[in-house]
Amino acid sequence: MEALCHFLRSEERWVVTAAAEALGRVGDVRALTPLTGVLRAQLSGGSAQRQIAKGLNLRQVAWGARGLSRILMVVGVTAGIWAGLWFNDQSNADAVIAPPPFGLGGFLLLTFSLVGVEWVRDRIQRYFERQRSRSKVIEAICRSLAEIVERHPAAPVAGLAPELREIARDRWHQTGETREVCRRLAHWFEAIDRRSGSLPVPAGPLAPQPEGLPLPGEGGREQRIPDRSD
Repeated sequence: MEALCHFLRSEERWVVTAAAEALGRVGDVRALTPLTGVLRAQLSGGSAQRQIAKGLNLRQVAWGARGLSRILMVVGVTAGIWAGLWFNDQSNADAVIAPPPFGLGGFLLLTFSLVGVEWVRDRIQRYFERQRSRSKVIEAICRSLAEIVERHPAAPVAGLAPELREIARDRWHQTGETREVCRRLAHWFEAIDRRSGSLPVPAGPLAPQPEGLPLPGEGGREQRIPDRSD
């Protein structure tokens, strides 16, 4: 099991996925801690809540960049047509078209601004693609956790349910299959937590009862403390 836990720290996602699946088949309860650590490591910021917040901010930036890109394209096309008409009418003394509002420097600035906006959009798109590729690793880890808990129902997994709930509602970073697996697993872990919380707890420490305990006697024979019913 130690070797499989070592492979969980690999940079290759397929290696991490294979190691997680193997740990699930082994079913050792000691694998819960490393699997949980790798699960959180796949999330941006170390938690699903931080990842969702980051995704929301990047989505807003992407939407703004998309709108700005369209505006720059419209301005660039309009200014180009305007400049073309003005230069063509320079030989006409009766030309009524006003000169373009900016020269070559303005066109270059507009072009570089458009390229910069598209670069930002491309970087954001790559981020979401990279995070969605990690979704398969998260799905494999969750399935392994389910296999281990199925063999060890008393395993301490109640604290994972809120994290799994957050992953299940993350539509931007997770695939639909991963979200469904996390949703079912969170529901199962919450049920385990409710069952463990409903078990009776003794009011105080149990006092030892000396009745019926054997005591050494004479001749190697054991004597017995009589019960109250004797």
